[in-house]
Amino acid sequence: MFSVIEAYEPSKKGDLKLNIGDKVDKVKDIGNGWVIGRNVNTRKKGSFPEDYIDRNTSITGALVRRFTNRSRSVKPTKDARINVIENELQEDDTNKESSEDLTCSVEGNQNDGIEFGNTSDVAELEQSGDTETQGTRRFRCLCRVLIRILSAIVAGGIVFALLVYSFSVDILMGSYIGGGVFIFLFFGLIFSAFIRCVVLIMVPNMFTKRGKAILLSVITGLLLSGPAMNVSHNTEEVGQSLGCTAELIYNQTQMLRKQLEEPIKALKQQLIEYMKSLENFLQKIYIALEPIFTAIRAFSKALKSAVDAVMSLARKCKAVLGEAGRKCNEGNDEVKRKCKDAMDKADPTSKVKDVGNKIKDVFGGWGRRKRSSTNSSLISHTEIRHLVRRGVLNKVCRIFDLGSGVCSFVNAFSALCSPIDWLSKAMGNVADTILNGLNKVTEFFEFKIKDEFDISGSATSSKSASSIVNEIKEDLLEKTEFIRYVFSIVSKIMSVSLILLFLSSLSYVIRYRTKLDYDNKYITRAFTEYDEECRQKGMESVLPLRKKEAKKYLFTATMKLSMSESSSLKKSIAFLLYHIIITLIVISFDYILYYVLLLIEETANVALVVEGENTLDVQVEGRGIISAFVRHMVSSMNLDSTYSVQFNFTICLPNPREPKLSTNILIGSLYALAIIILILEAYGSRLRRKITASFYPKQEKNRISYLHEKIISDRIAFACLMKDQVFRRRKENEVRGKITVNGYFSRKGSCMSRCCDCCLPEKRSCHCCDVPARKGRLFVKCQNEACNAVFCKECFIVMEGTCLVCDRKLEEHVV
Repeated sequence: MFSVIEAYEPSKKGDLKLNIGDKVDKVKDIGNGWVIGRNVNTRKKGSFPEDYIDRNTSITGALVRRFTNRSRSVKPTKDARINVIENELQEDDTNKESSEDLTCSVEGNQNDGIEFGNTSDVAELEQSGDTETQGTRRFRCLCRVLIRILSAIVAGGIVFALLVYSFSVDILMGSYIGGGVFIFLFFGLIFSAFIRCVVLIMVPNMFTKRGKAILLSVITGLLLSGPAMNVSHNTEEVGQSLGCTAELIYNQTQMLRKQLEEPIKALKQQLIEYMKSLENFLQKIYIALEPIFTAIRAFSKALKSAVDAVMSLARKCKAVLGEAGRKCNEGNDEVKRKCKDAMDKADPTSKVKDVGNKIKDVFGGWGRRKRSSTNSSLISHTEIRHLVRRGVLNKVCRIFDLGSGVCSFVNAFSALCSPIDWLSKAMGNVADTILNGLNKVTEFFEFKIKDEFDISGSATSSKSASSIVNEIKEDLLEKTEFIRYVFSIVSKIMSVSLILLFLSSLSYVIRYRTKLDYDNKYITRAFTEYDEECRQKGMESVLPLRKKEAKKYLFTATMKLSMSESSSLKKSIAFLLYHIIITLIVISFDYILYYVLLLIEETANVALVVEGENTLDVQVEGRGIISAFVRHMVSSMNLDSTYSVQFNFTICLPNPREPKLSTNILIGSLYALAIIILILEAYGSRLRRKITASFYPKQEKNRISYLHEKIISDRIAFACLMKDQVFRRRKENEVRGKITVNGYFSRKGSCMSRCCDCCLPEKRSCHCCDVPARKGRLFVKCQNEACNAVFCKECFIVMEGTCLVCDRKLEEHVV
């Protein structure tokens, strides 16, 4: 039972009179804000507006009323619908929230409703209302509640799955956010028509530019997380393969070097052992011969002492005898010299001889010099020259030459000392020879072993394997840093994509309700009916639209796209193709790199083995002790070693990661969905407006009225503009006529004007839009000779057949 809050006077038969304070029961909603019920005070039944009673009851009753008041199939006929339209223009917009209201009030698809003009219809309404039980209404209420609760649960689950599995959000945080979304949608979908409208608009918003942007961001994220990251991984595999190959070559080369050094080291060790054995053997021999060597050294020392004594005796002998002979010769020479000096002084021929010698010197100097030069070699004894040159008395002193003979005899005794000297030298040589031989024998048994063994070898590398891998990783990290940064941004955008979509839908609904000109460009069936109603009432009509207006406004009654929608579709397809080409390049490069690495893995599976054998076999021939000794020494020095190194590049082959076909299929599916969104973008915009209009029918009617008036005002403004344009162009043509040759002869009335008309035809153009007259274009010319204005067909329709220059009715006279 409900209380009446405002009096209502019936305007037609079948309405129920209400007074303030009356009680009404058995209230049933019939749509468009009208209900039927029974006045408890007057015991009468009828229809009345819903706003005249207070229906604020319990929550359960509110839920029942909210979910059942727009579900009735009983609707008014066309006559009643017109009244409802007029009444709804004065009602509050908050009471119009149903998607069926606009259908009932504007479109009129169902004409089988009940007319409120007679009491039989009310009775039929009462009968139909009684047949619907309270349990049916509650069942329908519960179904709607369950559907909306289920929608809230699904939305919360989708948000939770996206946050946890796509954007790596913590499960607890994702649970909180998903639970918050569920709670918000639970109460919003049940109690708020505004939230229901916003949520429903999110679906067609997915088919607009915002949905396309979100979808492309999702594709970009998949592209970066799939093929792009796979390319980065395979490139890192190439770097690791190169580093592994370098490390393998380095390690195996070092191993080969060690294997080659092993036999040499073993030979060196054997040589050291053999030398030590030989040293011990020779040391034993040396010890055995040491007494002999000692005796020989003692004999040599004794022999040396004897040699020293003999040599001392020889020196003393030579000294005594040599001194006697020397003194004898010196005394004899002194006596002989003194004798000659005395004889020279006593000889009388010395003066004559001196004169003769002077003359001889003067005259016979040349011959004497010649003889002396030629025969000087023959005169060798000074004694002969003395005999020739000296006088006769000098010959007396020759008696002293006998003393020289005596002295020679004395010197002859000194020769007795020579055998002694020779004997001492011989004994000394023998002693030296014995000592030298002993030293040589001793040196034969003395030797030392110096253990100096060095095998040099090196294996150098300009870069280590780890440095190669690190450099490649750093370079890849640097190159992919921007991609990772973009991916992080895209991931963040994607994580709030639903929120952005919700905010976009919320903004659309708010602007739809607050701004009449927002997204108000659709010529709907309701607009057509409103325009027809205006035409029937004698008001100005705007349909059909003009050519330029048809480009600006969109007809929703047809599936055909308008010119603006087609142009937007072409631009979107071009952008999407550019995006697809970039994606195909990335995916193709991913597959090419994968197959190249796979080909390397299959064909470069090579194992290189380097092996060899070193053999040393020394054969000593002979039967003597030395040959046996040498044979024994070198018999165990024979070498028989092998080396083997394997370069197994299998472990260094790249292990490429195959591109995920599922990811590429998903990207292709998303692109197919993007293409579908592009095709349905215009229809999505239409559906978005349709949904909003169904929730706010009064606002839609206000928008229809606003659009109707806007078109009319634009036409009036365009007509004024055209009139100004016509006068301006008329003036320009007059000025141009005064300047041109054709205009000059026309003003003079000369017969040359017709010739000029043939030779210099005037270029005609529309006085309004200045469109030049061309073949195939229709032009209308004013019949007034004083005006003679020309208009194109479009401007002729706009001017409604009236010349804007002379205000005369134009006949459709085609130029």
